[in-house]
Amino acid sequence: MRTTASVTVVLAGLLLGVTLVATTATAIPVSGRLDIPRNFAPPHVESEGPAGYYWQERNGVIDARPPRVDVPREVAAVLLGDIENRPDSSFQIQGGNLLPSTLVVQAGSNLRIQNTDGCSHELFVLDMEAFAALQTAPGNARTVQLPGEASHFVIQDRIHPHVKAHVHIVTNLVARARLGDDGRFSFEDVPPGTYTLKVYYGELEVGSREIVVEDGRDLTIEEPLSLTLPASQ
Repeated sequence: MRTTASVTVVLAGLLLGVTLVATTATAIPVSGRLDIPRNFAPPHVESEGPAGYYWQERNGVIDARPPRVDVPREVAAVLLGDIENRPDSSFQIQGGNLLPSTLVVQAGSNLRIQNTDGCSHELFVLDMEAFAALQTAPGNARTVQLPGEASHFVIQDRIHPHVKAHVHIVTNLVARARLGDDGRFSFEDVPPGTYTLKVYYGELEVGSREIVVEDGRDLTIEEPLSLTLPASQ
């Protein structure tokens, strides 16, 4: 009897282990590339006339330097879908600004911002009582409860006016991508399903595509996703 019981326990343990491995194995990496046009100007950059700026100084001799996008900091690529796989909403202030400065977060989640700078910041959002200006010293973090519906708002800093971040609240966030300077992106551990890949840049949505993740197969999206600004920009 003891032998039979022992065998039963061992078999149950093996079956449980196989089940756990199979469950884990269903989440796969997804990768691809964003096609960012050379003239893809940031929404906050004015480009009136032929003259350009070098370090905020107008220069009439050297050709204007084309605006450049700091992809890892300014662009956000996310997967939206109906699967319960919600990432946390933790970000940093690093190098004098939020990293990234375009945030996509789940509705109703707690937005946590860690100050890794050597100076204090007083982040706030206009007309949002829960996000009033509050000093966050170096090394400290601030957590704010987000509204439960989709919306967009801007984070500002009362001490450092140049600090700004656009926050997009969505109701079906599944994953955020790692982004490289060249526009390559990658998601880790994406469960099988149908998703909408969306790309945000500042206050704007600049790209969208439906993708299907199949069980057990790594997905590399061969065709780059072209980013476009609204015609009014």
